[in-house]
Amino acid sequence: MRLPKTLKFAIDSYNPDDQYAKLFAPTIVDEINRLKLPRYGLGNYVHEQPRNPPTSAESRIISDLSRAGLRLMGFCRTNLFKRLESSGFAFLQSIERHILRNAVYLYALENDLHLPIGTQDSQLLDSRFRDDEADLFVNDDNDAEENDEPPIPQNLRTEEEFQLRAAQVYQIYTTQFERRFRWLPAKRFLPQLAKDLRADSNRDSPTRFHGRTSGALFADFDYDGGAELFAANIARRPGKKTGEPQASAVARHAIFFRNQKGKFINFSKESGATPDTLLSTRNVGAFDYNLDGQLDLLVVEDKFTAKPRSTLFRNGGGLKFEDVTREVGLPEDIFGLGLAVADLNYDGRPDFFVPHSNRLFLSVPENKYREAVELKSTFAWKPLDGEDWPCGAHFADLNRDGLLDLVMSIHHVKARNRVFLNRGLKNGIPQFEDVTSAVGLDAEIPARCPHVEVQDFDNDGWPDIYFSAAWNEDGVITPLIYKHQGLKNGLPQFVSPRPIKAPMVYFRAGPSVDFDGDGRIDLFLVNWFQGNHSRLLQNTSPRKSWIDVRVAGTKTVNRDGIGAKVFVYESGRLGEPKALIGYQEITVGYGYASGQLPVAHFGLDDRKAVDIRVTLTGLKSYDRPNTPISKMLHITE
Repeated sequence: MRLPKTLKFAIDSYNPDDQYAKLFAPTIVDEINRLKLPRYGLGNYVHEQPRNPPTSAESRIISDLSRAGLRLMGFCRTNLFKRLESSGFAFLQSIERHILRNAVYLYALENDLHLPIGTQDSQLLDSRFRDDEADLFVNDDNDAEENDEPPIPQNLRTEEEFQLRAAQVYQIYTTQFERRFRWLPAKRFLPQLAKDLRADSNRDSPTRFHGRTSGALFADFDYDGGAELFAANIARRPGKKTGEPQASAVARHAIFFRNQKGKFINFSKESGATPDTLLSTRNVGAFDYNLDGQLDLLVVEDKFTAKPRSTLFRNGGGLKFEDVTREVGLPEDIFGLGLAVADLNYDGRPDFFVPHSNRLFLSVPENKYREAVELKSTFAWKPLDGEDWPCGAHFADLNRDGLLDLVMSIHHVKARNRVFLNRGLKNGIPQFEDVTSAVGLDAEIPARCPHVEVQDFDNDGWPDIYFSAAWNEDGVITPLIYKHQGLKNGLPQFVSPRPIKAPMVYFRAGPSVDFDGDGRIDLFLVNWFQGNHSRLLQNTSPRKSWIDVRVAGTKTVNRDGIGAKVFVYESGRLGEPKALIGYQEITVGYGYASGQLPVAHFGLDDRKAVDIRVTLTGLKSYDRPNTPISKMLHITE
């Protein structure tokens, strides 16, 4: 005799060893709830006014298709949660079956074949039936009554594996099991069916994978108007964790995705941009180091691997990349975490700073680089312990002098962030002065601050400094943004939104973006703690004037306009140094592990118009006097 009893136990969402917490983590629950489950409501995808009417036999099948989509979808989700509660293994089995069956339908749709239609009747709503029986296919591989349907193999992982198996299953269905199904031609269904099947199977987004991912960015590397994606990954040598997804996540290298008409294709091997020798990639930058109009790649490798070697890849066209690190004079022992890129010596070519090793590299003639060893003492870092790391960096003009200053963020529980003011060139070398205390930044932040960005978040005309630390009060996140207060004796002055004191939290990355297009810069805070989640923070500051500038190359400049210099002046005073409102260089991948849009944003307070000068990487300029405000200004080469 069985007596049901309640077993009570605590769940710790912050304990990485709590298996039950892992199963019911918010990310898993959200994924189940977002499933479209189109196979449970096929009637919703039938062409109501087809060019060629269905045959009488097809009409009978169509009339039998269930239109109770919401009820069936809810039933399926309930059973998925039951399988999840049963065990992780049972849940993964069910998910694998759903993906494979979606793949079979997609195989039929993409090849203009007939779809196998199983029974859809009241049994599907009977909770006595298992989730794997509540499917469009009769006789699941676990069916106790008949077990001669082709079995579904375990451990299908990649899109290619599911596609291959789906083709095999479809051939068996059309031969050995043909009479078990009714059949409808693919043309009877709307294109939305394939889209929803792909969405559930994740086939339109191969960028979704388990990994120890770090920096990532979008950029148009092949000049076709569509952005490719480079996703860095902190790979490690195989260790003690042999189970999935940990084993694959640890060993996975960076991935380069080609944009093929809006669909991302893994192009890593063909591109040459992710060689096996490049193991622990932290950050990635895109810039045109040789001014040939093609965006090149700088991939930053961290020091937590045997022989770190950050690598510069030249874009040879056709998404083919070549390692030119040694050729351009860069040392082969550069390590770092973040990246900041800008033309500091005014030769039209990009220079770059790599935090953690804190090394600045300047462009020199013949498309080469040299390290600014003269600044080693300026950027020297004395760590408090083994985890006190300079992490993110961003070049920005903080005091309206037309010179790009440097802000550096620190990954430590006592983050001693830094501001370096650019004092101009001396013998071709930019001179930087540490003014952290003088500009109002706190000596320490009681939380790690991996990422940093300089943006005018309140659109008052002065750039603010954001570090990826925050206050969390009952789930309400207040980011650490030092507000610009104007100048005092030529120095910018900043104030924090509240007194700096514990407890504070941090987010490993936090790229900025105006996601709703209202002219106010929002933030996406990236979480990496189990049981927590990432946040999209909408900027609700009072509305003020603004201008965004985007540059498009068509001939000699890269398509994204990366490296273009944007100067904004008071209206009617173009080019006057004292009338400068702001200066930025368009760049992406700055800070730490964050990718941004190639857009320069300027807050303008209550101004009605401004003068704008854009200087391209080839030093050609475009002037736009008396430009109206609160819009996106497009400059095309």
